Amino acid sequence: MNIVFRLDSSNLIGSGHVMRCLALANALRERKVKVQFICRNLIGNSIRVIKQNGFEVIELINKPNIQWEQDAKETISYLKQMEKPDWIFLDHYNLDIKWEKEIRPFVNQIAVIDDLANRQHDCDLLIDQNYYDKKICRYSNLVPKSCTKFIGPRYALLRSEFKEARSLLKARSGEVQQILVFLGGNDAGNVTSFVLSAIEEIPLLNNKEMHVVVGGSNPNRDKIREKCEKKGYHYYCQINNIATLMAKSDLAIGAGGLSTWERCSTGLPSLVVSLAHNQDVLVDNALSTNIFEYAGQANNLHYTSFKKQLLELILDSEKLRKMSINGLNLVDGLGSDRIANYLLYGTTNNGNNSTLCNN
Repeated sequence: MNIVFRLDSSNLIGSGHVMRCLALANALRERKVKVQFICRNLIGNSIRVIKQNGFEVIELINKPNIQWEQDAKETISYLKQMEKPDWIFLDHYNLDIKWEKEIRPFVNQIAVIDDLANRQHDCDLLIDQNYYDKKICRYSNLVPKSCTKFIGPRYALLRSEFKEARSLLKARSGEVQQILVFLGGNDAGNVTSFVLSAIEEIPLLNNKEMHVVVGGSNPNRDKIREKCEKKGYHYYCQINNIATLMAKSDLAIGAGGLSTWERCSTGLPSLVVSLAHNQDVLVDNALSTNIFEYAGQANNLHYTSFKKQLLELILDSEKLRKMSINGLNLVDGLGSDRIANYLLYGTTNNGNNSTLCNN
């Protein structure tokens, strides 16, 4: 089987698309599937991360104001040079049914990874790993009736390291000794520095162990490193063992994207900041599950109220303990395996290969 991923990353788009596609790509490679990536060489991209994972990346030239027609034309030119892909996976908020119809003659099947449900798709498979309270399918009128839809955190595309970390977990007491701060790969709004400044002003946290993680494309990473060195915090840049940190931490301050499901799979309670519109959608729908507490949108955080909320959460061990249990019950870390098994065998390994629109 031959599978191609089409996605982009940049200092504006973020790295979540890359991480979830890499999770599935690795699960497929473990099953002897040939995987290639097609990515545009945008400023602040994460192409290097894909290559470090051992995958071939076909790089599209970065051009200003690229339109979908040109993108499709360039993508097709490379598809023609390879054995006809069994699947192409599209994880891109700026491409839709028009692009997919152009691509279709050059691939056997099309899969879309999305969480916005704001445009039509011509696809055979759709994955939306987010939680939705309403037990209806958001994509009813946006994809063909024949499209198989896997929706909910059961299909969260997590890397295998999260399965391994989960298997070694011990029940959390709700007591906080170690805190993880990770606001996404790019954190263009520098929320990390905001959070660290707030932590500095909470005396109770002076004796806590802090783990601060940034991505390699974070424009403020050097200043954050200097602050961490000054305060004695552990600093990590572009690491591949985030699951280990999540497993041993007692509380996270993090973004509302893919890392929400990563934290759940390791039972890590969190105070969440939304960094983008797609994260707003995730947070709004998942609040009812009590897997995190919500601090607000990144551009609307208030310093005093954030400190108060963080301190109150740290002191509420029962709430943190329940968050941990709820997260573990919601996400088991096997989503990538389920999708990979469906692609190869037509089943998610639980005997269910029907259209799923619930959580």
